[in-house]
Amino acid sequence: ASGTLYIGAGHAKFVKYDIAAEVATDLSSKVSGFMSSNEIIRSMVYDSINNVVYFSGRHKDFGKYDISADTATDLTPKITAYISLSSAYIFALSFDSTNGDIYIGAQEGEFIKYNISGDTATDKTAKISSFWGTNWIRGLTFDSANSAIYIEGYNKFAKYDISGDTAINLTGKLVEIGRAHV
Repeated sequence: ASGTLYIGAGHAKFVKYDIAAEVATDLSSKVSGFMSSNEIIRSMVYDSINNVVYFSGRHKDFGKYDISADTATDLTPKITAYISLSSAYIFALSFDSTNGDIYIGAQEGEFIKYNISGDTATDKTAKISSFWGTNWIRGLTFDSANSAIYIEGYNKFAKYDISGDTAINLTGKLVEIGRAHV
């Protein structure tokens, strides 16, 4: 097997892993300028168009690592206004390869769109808040065939229609199994 993996972990560890050579390279110094050493990288997504890895953590941390330039950039100021808690975790990221956007899901049900080319963020929380409330967003999945982002959380499930800029609650379509996350 060949290729490269990027791995995020506790203590702001950011690692490049060469699959063929089975060698790990510590890139933590690239993010140490804006992520404290007790930070946890919670979610990562690869932008295959621009060859960039986006990552998130707690305390509203959001950044990108440009693979070609070997540099990291703090994007936290772009989204800070849309996340309510100073200690809020960003649990989920998803890359919309059709429109060039990163979707962000956070601890208090915040749902944000970050436009890569415009370097701007738009709060989409109101699109889901009537049925989502402040439940954590644990996962986001981009569906290119249907131009949608599927949103998952603790016993919650929704679909955000990108083209129509609307969301529907799909929680009723699921069956709760014990207290498992959807």
